Amino acid sequence: DRENEPESPLEEETLDAVRIMSIHRAKGLEFPMVVLVDALGGTGANRSPETEVRRDWATGLTGLRIGDVSSLAGVFLDAKRREREAHERSRLLYVAMTRPRERLVISFASGGESKARSDSLLAMLDQATGVNLAQAGLGVVPCGTGGMEVEVVVEESAAGDGQRTAERDAEDWTWYEDMWRRRWEDCENRSRTPLFLTPTGLKAAGEAGEIDADRARNGVLERDSALMLGTLAHRVLEHWDFQTSRVEEDLDRAIARHGADLPEAQRPTVIRELKTIWAALTRSPVYEELRGARILGREMPFILPWDGQIMEGVIDLVYERQGRLYVADYKTDQVADGDIAEVVHGYRHQTHVYTEAVKRSLDREVAAFRLILLRLGRAVDVPSGTGGGEP
Repeated sequence: DRENEPESPLEEETLDAVRIMSIHRAKGLEFPMVVLVDALGGTGANRSPETEVRRDWATGLTGLRIGDVSSLAGVFLDAKRREREAHERSRLLYVAMTRPRERLVISFASGGESKARSDSLLAMLDQATGVNLAQAGLGVVPCGTGGMEVEVVVEESAAGDGQRTAERDAEDWTWYEDMWRRRWEDCENRSRTPLFLTPTGLKAAGEAGEIDADRARNGVLERDSALMLGTLAHRVLEHWDFQTSRVEEDLDRAIARHGADLPEAQRPTVIRELKTIWAALTRSPVYEELRGARILGREMPFILPWDGQIMEGVIDLVYERQGRLYVADYKTDQVADGDIAEVVHGYRHQTHVYTEAVKRSLDREVAAFRLILLRLGRAVDVPSGTGGGEP
């Protein structure tokens, strides 16, 4: 009995689908067509435990039954139970038969001389109409003071049960087994695949890996200080006015605002490195380019479908210059001239992701993806690589 279970989203009344439910769940609902299945089977009304003690609060009687032997009160209470259950079955049958607006189909499988069980839906219908509905054929059957139109449809098998069973056994079902095996393997693979993916999570790409590699080679900062420096630099650049003529003053204010949570142990080192970066950046050609550009977005979050997963990330900078659209990513690590080619190669997958996200968002072609090496004050165009997956 699922009467008290919550309704699932698949059971919306407006959904064009077949709904499978118990009679209890169908209360108060209507459908164009309703199919009552297994109408020949019993409803379980005659099932009872081997030993039973029944208490009737209305009469104060207590009945006892062990097997086929019952006390006098037990006989009375068992008859009262059967009468009550018969009324309940009739009420449920009424509910079931009044759900359809256009057509009611009563389905059952009858074999040979088998008869409907006394507690089955079909037996109750026969009793109510006074007609053997399975033999009624086509016509109007009396029902109360009126009648109902009945059509009996019998499906004849082309072969006997034994022959049909042999034919089924002889069929080759390996294709069916293979199909479900493939489905199972696909389900297992998908369950092991993370739903969300980030650009830095792609193979052979990711700034985090590049940071570790560069830091190991150059030995500039410890890991924690390098991560803090990168975070602080991105926060400052998110709000930085490239038109300012008071670079040192604005930088001090930005550090006070965005670096307030820096740990005291790393604070002097991180601030010193940030000022070193700004000194190189503000004197560079790439800074002059950004001063003359139209900034379209900074720290732009995005999400898009990507090769069966969901790609999400943040784009550092999108700007327009001379009518051309550029996507940029800041890099705070120390990069030697001889390492630039390796760093650019590691960014080709991220380039593809960021560029695709901007193209879809703005519906425009991207002129180039630029990796801005802040310490060098240099912008390097990165060619797009699609090895990390297609959208």
